[in-house]
Amino acid sequence: MNHAICRDDIICPVVDGFPQDLCGGQCYSSLNHTCDNGTICPRAPQEGPYLIRVLTWYGDMDELAIDACGGAFFAGRSSSSCTWCPYQQFPETCSAAVNITVLEGTENMHVIVPGGQRFYINALGALAYTRAHSGIIPENSIVGEIQAFQEGGFIYAAGGGWYACPASEPGVYQIFNRLEGVVLDAACIGINIAVNSLEGGLFAWQYQ
Repeated sequence: MNHAICRDDIICPVVDGFPQDLCGGQCYSSLNHTCDNGTICPRAPQEGPYLIRVLTWYGDMDELAIDACGGAFFAGRSSSSCTWCPYQQFPETCSAAVNITVLEGTENMHVIVPGGQRFYINALGALAYTRAHSGIIPENSIVGEIQAFQEGGFIYAAGGGWYACPASEPGVYQIFNRLEGVVLDAACIGINIAVNSLEGGLFAWQYQ
């Protein structure tokens, strides 16, 4: 669902619930650009760990945290992320770990588990991640091509935008990208995804 907004007598689009801003008489997306004295400039890539959340004007999803669970990503889960930590082996580390979903770079989950975990877009368009102790990523998945911009957006430029699709639990949405050739459910809602920086630290041992 796309609309428009008037900014200083110039019509700028509202794309998937997020309005573009005005800079030097031109509309631009603040998800991946900034405005410097009337000049549109590329936004800097995110450095270090970050959270992702829903960004939209529509419905009640705005600002919902996006959490990892069961190999996929969801917005609106009441129980937050699905994490696990070996308390008996590492009690101090596990006590310091936090049950939130934290990403880093273009493909890494910010985890402690040896070997790490990676996120990607699978062939059906779902934002997904690898299991701990397994680097297996399904064929035709998109890896390392999602860009995270500093206090900006989480963007796969070659895709058709992010969508929140109703999950089995009421009020919970699974996150997809509308890839070419993939048909999403009619109930899916176009959204944007925002990036919020975090200071380094211990977050999750691994995501289940």
